[in-house]
Amino acid sequence: FSTQSVSSNAPGQYVHHVGTDLVVAYPDGTERLLVKGDQPAIGLQAVHDFCVDLEGKSIVYSHIEAIPGLFAKRCDLWRVDIQSGDTTRLTDSANEWNPPWGAAQFNPQRPIDQTTENRNRESRGLFYDRVWNMGPCICGDGSTIFSSNREAMRSPGEAYPPSFQLFRMEADGRNCHLIGHLNLGGALHPTINRNGRVVWSSAEQQGNRKG
Repeated sequence: FSTQSVSSNAPGQYVHHVGTDLVVAYPDGTERLLVKGDQPAIGLQAVHDFCVDLEGKSIVYSHIEAIPGLFAKRCDLWRVDIQSGDTTRLTDSANEWNPPWGAAQFNPQRPIDQTTENRNRESRGLFYDRVWNMGPCICGDGSTIFSSNREAMRSPGEAYPPSFQLFRMEADGRNCHLIGHLNLGGALHPTINRNGRVVWSSAEQQGNRKG
């Protein structure tokens, strides 16, 4: 389970509690700290959510990272071996911003005027560093399905872009690819059920109309 060891909030893609750790609780009531959430030396702040593999040997979790000098945060997926405590980073949010460069707002050839300079520079990835990989779900073949905003999808009627879509990667983080091509409003909390299918929550707003 996750527990908060430092009483403070930090704004980011979501408000989170700095210092939320990942802890193992045993049947006899004893506990063991598995992953320290707040690790200032490498910029990590909090464990956000987690999924235990079907064999009970490892856990995939999201770890929120601070960006020095910027208000925004980012988040990556990690794997920890329950017995040894060894951790492995599975995603690299700092290098995964992948908007559709053919779209006008992301096209590096599009002129930048004074009123939109910051917004355009940010959306083109020149200093955009807010990719969040979260909500891991480990499948029966060992692969992981998770939510990410790396494709810069924006839902009609959604005030704050970008939205989340579903991705799938192998157990070691390789061969990551988009599987939620139609998740236009935001897909979160993928969970595997008994028949092996993955279900998730959706924030589709395509029918939303505003004046």
